[in-house]
Amino acid sequence: MLAFVIASHGRLGILKQNIKHLLNYGDIFLTVSYEEDDRFIYHNFINEIDDPFPKLHYSTGPNNPLGNKWQRCVDMARSVNPSLLITCGSDDFISTDYIENAMKILDKGYDFVGANYWYMTDGRSHYKAKYRHRQDFPAGSGRVFTKKCLDAINWEVFDRKKDRLLDDKALEQIKKAKIKTYISQEPEKDGLRILAVKGNWDCLNPMQKFLTSKTVTMERIIILPEQFPTIEINPTCVV
Repeated sequence: MLAFVIASHGRLGILKQNIKHLLNYGDIFLTVSYEEDDRFIYHNFINEIDDPFPKLHYSTGPNNPLGNKWQRCVDMARSVNPSLLITCGSDDFISTDYIENAMKILDKGYDFVGANYWYMTDGRSHYKAKYRHRQDFPAGSGRVFTKKCLDAINWEVFDRKKDRLLDDKALEQIKKAKIKTYISQEPEKDGLRILAVKGNWDCLNPMQKFLTSKTVTMERIIILPEQFPTIEINPTCVV
């Protein structure tokens, strides 16, 4: 079983599209914050699916600490003992061939897979982003953990007390446990493509922050890779 974990706060339109996309590949373990979010998930997914074993599992909890909210998703996933767990931001989309390509890498003996780069769009401008000085650091979304890896770190993927720098704890734990990791440096080589969508909703890291960052390179591109699903970012903007 493959489990995606997502923590979301608002941005219901883009979340709905991402859920429908990810349900093609595995189960989703989601934590939302608002009663409005809770009603939205129920009426758009749970209430529409006549299935005693639904693939979308969700709970409602405080947005802060954000690390605790994310770890709550992991805890839910742990209860069903998945063979793989993948982190995914609510407005981050993996490519349609992401799982297939990640599996090829895992089959070589790796127990953690991530990508050092990602794509970004607001529907008008498109970029390829990459960490400037840390080739060993993967993007927060699209991180693939095997059960062996998760057991080695006691399924503690996020720091429950933090609101920022949530991506660090798992990497520190993995290094201590001497887990065999693969951090992809080029999407053309490995086919691990992640798209961060920036729309008219609040987010921790808006596009402008990346454009002025000293730690991330932003290469403007004309079109996005065809492996991404069609996404409606705002009512008049489709990529």
